[in-house]
Amino acid sequence: MSRLLGFVRARAVAHFGGSTIAADLVAYVLRGGNQLQVLLGEQALSASFIPLYSRFLGDGRDEDARRFAGASLGLLTVASALGVALGVVFAPWLVAISYPGHLTEPETVDLIVRGVRYVLPMAGVLVVSAWCLAVLTSHHRFFLPYAAPALWNLSTIGVLVIAMRGRQGEEDPTRLVLAVCAGALLGGLAQLGVQLPTTLKVLGGLRLSLSRRVEGIDDALRRFVPAVLARGSGSLSGWLDFVLASFLATGAAATLERAQRLYLLPIALFATAVAVVELPELSRLGDDERRELLGQRLAAAFRRASFLVVPTMVGFLLFGVSLVGAVYQSGRFGRADALLVAVVLATYSVGLVPASASRLLQNGFFVWGDTKTPAVLGFLRVALAGLIGGGTMLLFDRISVAQLNPELQGGGGLFLGAVGLALGSACGSWFEMLWLARRLKSRHGGAPLPWSFVVRCVLRAACLGIPIAWLTRGLNWHPALVAALTVGIYALGSLGWSSLRGVPEAQQWLGRFSRLSSRLRGS
Repeated sequence: MSRLLGFVRARAVAHFGGSTIAADLVAYVLRGGNQLQVLLGEQALSASFIPLYSRFLGDGRDEDARRFAGASLGLLTVASALGVALGVVFAPWLVAISYPGHLTEPETVDLIVRGVRYVLPMAGVLVVSAWCLAVLTSHHRFFLPYAAPALWNLSTIGVLVIAMRGRQGEEDPTRLVLAVCAGALLGGLAQLGVQLPTTLKVLGGLRLSLSRRVEGIDDALRRFVPAVLARGSGSLSGWLDFVLASFLATGAAATLERAQRLYLLPIALFATAVAVVELPELSRLGDDERRELLGQRLAAAFRRASFLVVPTMVGFLLFGVSLVGAVYQSGRFGRADALLVAVVLATYSVGLVPASASRLLQNGFFVWGDTKTPAVLGFLRVALAGLIGGGTMLLFDRISVAQLNPELQGGGGLFLGAVGLALGSACGSWFEMLWLARRLKSRHGGAPLPWSFVVRCVLRAACLGIPIAWLTRGLNWHPALVAALTVGIYALGSLGWSSLRGVPEAQQWLGRFSRLSSRLRGS
């Protein structure tokens, strides 16, 4: 729900902003405001909070779990409030460091600073929302915390549409940027507000404190700092992409953000979903049982995620233009913009499988309290991605969309510099995954990941997808209709073929659909 509404929000920005400087500024502002949430939010709490809190619950120590949750919230709130205050005060300097390519444009810099100051309080609220998520998932309440961001997107969409009504084509980016910021702040409050009552209910009350004497807090803090650094590596990677994009042609930042949104969808829906469910379960196991089952459970989780991630990757490569057009093509966003985003998405997709595997492999370190290793490897990945991306982006920025397809109107003003940054990201993902797997096996045990299964999935998807792409290549329909036809046939064909081949994951999904159908008929 939240991810799909995120696409509706992105489509609204594309409709009103196209690939202009206004769309770039929205991408800059939201990226800047989200840094605090990314650093202190979901993954850092997953690594430091969930294993300890789940262990208290597993041992029947509910009161200790409650005290631990209260102290964690108190310390986290202070840290996020301090981060918001510092960000608001030093916003001009942060913006100058983050987007140096625009320093010669004072009005643009001033608008980014105003936007960042709007969304920083939102980020602080979303950090507390991530604490609610950690508590609820430890109690096996998964729907509410992952559906709550839908309110954030709904708020942003609503304010944006109201503010921009009748102003499509407006060249002044101020109204567009500030409307997105105001909607994001209101949405952050709604996202937290809808989770708090249920969180307090499952806790059985809350004792808010700042004490480090509460059992588990010192251990959580020792894990939290490396976890923040590990999460910071991913944040730094995205931030570095946008720093570099500020030196590229107009539209590069917006193109990156749109391609990343599609690229991250299968990671969030499939890999992260599996990882979120697995982490509390692994944390409840005893040391001997965990050592014995860790490799087996990670391999099974990787198979479950890969069964869905691999066909998605092949689909991005084969049907990217129609998919991008279906999601974004409207108003000022035309076919040339869609082709540019599709090329960047295809480049990102090369790193889709290793990025998904890394999200699962990190669990293997977190359950042993090892948050340092993912942090170190994450920063090495960022360095490699930056070197490759920075070294190739200027070469790609000499190539325009018009050179790829001269028939597309407006392609002469759009350039492929973002492809170089996506290439660096893909190479970095492969590096991180290979080293995570190697370190996990040497330090904490674990079987190799089932790569033969991935190869078979790729071959099946390619054999099915290539004929579909070839047969539908000449359709002159709206991209949404082409995408619905091709993806529908491709998805059903993939599931049916895999089931006939006896793939357990396919049969499990068909079983779920069958049970759901039976329940619907019964009701």
